[in-house]
Amino acid sequence: MPGAPGHPGPLLAWWQKRHTLTALCAGSVVISYSDRVNMSVTILDMAEENGWDERTKGVVLSSFFFGYIVTQLAGGFLALRLGGGRTLNAAVFLWSLFTLLTPAAAKTSVGALFVCRVAMGMGEGMGFPCIYTILGACVPEAERARSMGIIQAGVPLGQVAAFFSVPLISARVGWELVFVFFASLGFLWNLLWLGLGVDDRDAGVNLRQDKDKSGDAEGGSAAEAAPKPPLGFFLSNVAVLAVTAAHICHNWGWWLLMSWLPTFMHAKFGLEKSSLSIIFLPYFVMFLSFPAVGVLADAAYRRGGPKLRIRKLFTAVGMFGPAFGYLLLNSMPTQRAAIALMCFVFLAGTAMGSGALINHLDIAPAHAGILMGISNTAACVPGIIGVPLTGFLLQENAGDWGAVFNLASLVTAAGCIVFLVYARAEPIL
Repeated sequence: MPGAPGHPGPLLAWWQKRHTLTALCAGSVVISYSDRVNMSVTILDMAEENGWDERTKGVVLSSFFFGYIVTQLAGGFLALRLGGGRTLNAAVFLWSLFTLLTPAAAKTSVGALFVCRVAMGMGEGMGFPCIYTILGACVPEAERARSMGIIQAGVPLGQVAAFFSVPLISARVGWELVFVFFASLGFLWNLLWLGLGVDDRDAGVNLRQDKDKSGDAEGGSAAEAAPKPPLGFFLSNVAVLAVTAAHICHNWGWWLLMSWLPTFMHAKFGLEKSSLSIIFLPYFVMFLSFPAVGVLADAAYRRGGPKLRIRKLFTAVGMFGPAFGYLLLNSMPTQRAAIALMCFVFLAGTAMGSGALINHLDIAPAHAGILMGISNTAACVPGIIGVPLTGFLLQENAGDWGAVFNLASLVTAAGCIVFLVYARAEPIL
């Protein structure tokens, strides 16, 4: 009988290796985004301590992206060649090490901090290409939206954890300990990965286990069987260009909010540094909605909904919704109204996880890590250009945020239109 000695209980009978991999991938995303958000909050203390102006803050905040952009493709190729799991484990260790070194670098010079954040970004740049490789090899097509939803939920969860805890840690023991704490979480993740015995036979190389209910192989070693990725073909394919355009334009507003939202709330509404934890609320809404949206998308697909129509619908909600919210944000009369609007923006934005952001797996399942490396490399441009441009616009316009949010709205809507016109859902190889 289920649960008797020698027989797995209902939960254990249901739980498969792919679920462990999904949970571990989600955990790595939580840590990754906590490490990114740390700087957007602690920059207030760093700037005050060192006398940095808005332009200097913009340069510091953008430094992460200079490292993040250079390892996207490398992460995809390494994951395909060495295994997504092995590469992801190394990446988490690398970015956690440089998170740990951040306080020492900040006390040395702006240049040292810039280099440290670049190195940290290089580690994080390999994360999502590895995860996409694992999903493409290990997760059945009918489960991919929900798996992606769970993993994407790690993004707001990491941000919630950072926005809620960083001001408290900083106020009680100093901003330096923030980086020590979150780096330690990364090292603990490494130990958990090794302790659970998950290796590359379970994470994208030689996978031959776990059957879904339909009896199909869970992944069938898609990564192993795939030929050498035709990079030139990818770069000239209209479906790849569509998903890349959507990714770039979505990230313009996304990186803007992640990097500058604490500064906006502080400047616009006088929100004190010790009270910035309230910003966690929109991210908490996003955390709850990501898995729910994934379940809805998978359900629509299983009921026979055309995959391309599903991807376009979810992308339209995920981009037009935030574009509308950006137009209104600067005109919000109160702090509560601004937070409520941000909840709407983040709730709508989660639809991207079942739209353009999963389209990589539709059009190139065996090379999803490579394709993610291509689109995420391009999607770093908003971080490299948009984040410091925000500081420049604020300085040139006496702190007026109108131009900043109007530009984000225009860019986001334009990317959505490109995807709706040119997106494809059938494999291109």
